[in-house]
Amino acid sequence: DRFAVNIGGQDGKSHDPVYALYRDQHFSGVVFEAFPPPALFPNIASVNKSGRVHVAVGLVKTSSVGSQLRGYGAPDAFDVLKIDIDSTDLPVLRAVLGAGFRPKLVMVEINHMIPPPLEWARLERADGAPQTGRVQEPQFFGVSANALFSELSAAGYALVAFELGSADGCATCEHNAWAVRADLLRARGFSPPDWRAMNRAYWKQTYLLNNRHGCTTATGSRRSRTAARSERDSAPCDWQPGWKLA
Repeated sequence: DRFAVNIGGQDGKSHDPVYALYRDQHFSGVVFEAFPPPALFPNIASVNKSGRVHVAVGLVKTSSVGSQLRGYGAPDAFDVLKIDIDSTDLPVLRAVLGAGFRPKLVMVEINHMIPPPLEWARLERADGAPQTGRVQEPQFFGVSANALFSELSAAGYALVAFELGSADGCATCEHNAWAVRADLLRARGFSPPDWRAMNRAYWKQTYLLNNRHGCTTATGSRRSRTAARSERDSAPCDWQPGWKLA
């Protein structure tokens, strides 16, 4: 039985790769969401004919996420882990792995405004309570690409891809890193990418996205913008890193 964990499900569907697994591949699993919009429940219900996809409402705590996953029937080596909570993404990842789980594929949202080689992550407060998002510090959320690479590498995972921007043209909708267990990658005859490969992939993605969406490039030039798909996409691209392409 294939199992997918979605930590930070929002409405359970929009710009969410796990939704397709529930809908098309009939995965079982659990969706965690601290502040569920009304659409979450019907969206999940529509792909939950068997009753094997659960919704957990509330802030995800590192002290309890492992026991929660076991309560929902997550196998030790479940298939997919997605973390996108705009907050303590790295501590939650550590807690899941520290509880003995070894998901085959991991997707974590990264803070695209803190590029390699800088390492940064938002941690829990001193009292153990989770941070709750970007409200007070809009640029300091989640985990940087370099910090995530270091964490995953030490845990036996290979970071294999970055996803900056989305296929439908929304420049600000996606900024994720994808990783697989290194032993599974080696079994297919591939070596885990090293730091140089990770760094190169990050900057290539950033460069291509900047040019695709008409953002200011490292040289200060600006390409003309085609018809914007939304007001958000037509806004200045100050959300992108301003550092030169390495």
